[in-house]
Amino acid sequence: EDEKEVAKIIPTPTIKRAADTVIYTMGTSKLVINGTNFRPKEMELMFDPPLVKDQDYILSVKSSTSMVLTRTTNTKWRDEPGPLKLRRINTGAGALRIDPAFGGIVVAEVQADLGAHGVTVESTPDEKMYQSQGSLIIIGEGFNETKNTLRFANGLRGKGVNYTTTEHSKTQLKLELAKK
Repeated sequence: EDEKEVAKIIPTPTIKRAADTVIYTMGTSKLVINGTNFRPKEMELMFDPPLVKDQDYILSVKSSTSMVLTRTTNTKWRDEPGPLKLRRINTGAGALRIDPAFGGIVVAEVQADLGAHGVTVESTPDEKMYQSQGSLIIIGEGFNETKNTLRFANGLRGKGVNYTTTEHSKTQLKLELAKK
């Protein structure tokens, strides 16, 4: 029997909706998009509003389930605040429409830059404490009153790993430190 190749079957990619992911027009440099069946070569993405690969962003496929878009210098995710939608993805078998009834799938909500996002943290370098002391108050301006995401230079992680944020006001955050 002569075997004949009739088609190359490529697994259908999927994209994880991320409408709760907030990025800033120019203040956010990287956007992670999760899904399935991503391929390191031949990946083409079509966004609404349009973004041009290698001009507006650099694409890096980290694994079959994760890719990172890095915004290029002096470009914006969107001109105006609003959703960034992925409309089509091509992993090698042509442009596949993503959630066509809704004009694509939201991969991020783009918000206006607020000059350092309008948040300031007061430096208190003389404050010293032991982790077992329990709580730490961070003072500043412009905090969100319901949820704040913090990044520490020393790798402290929230959500109960090293601390849990227990109080949020416009001028202070209270962190309960994990008992080690």
